[in-house]
Amino acid sequence: DSEERFILHLKATGIDEMEEQDVQVYAAGGQVYIRMNEQNKFNQVMIYDLAGRLTYESQLNEHSLQSIDLNQLSGTYLVHLIGENQNQTKKIVL
Repeated sequence: DSEERFILHLKATGIDEMEEQDVQVYAAGGQVYIRMNEQNKFNQVMIYDLAGRLTYESQLNEHSLQSIDLNQLSGTYLVHLIGENQNQTKKIVL
């Protein structure tokens, strides 16, 4: 495995950043929910465990709210969203 598999960028968060957030990713009841706005659409999602192993990959559709069933998984995961103009990674706990 390469040491450069993915790069994590951590920064302080605040209320101002919450207002500017363009995508929401959260988990509840074994489901991962992705809520996108009109400004930034993502077309692919990849979910990794903290060891860097790909556990889920799928294309996203045009709906603003999408759910992914991950009942078989538990723990902390990174949700990597890929779009035409940008990529974002969010952390979730199942």
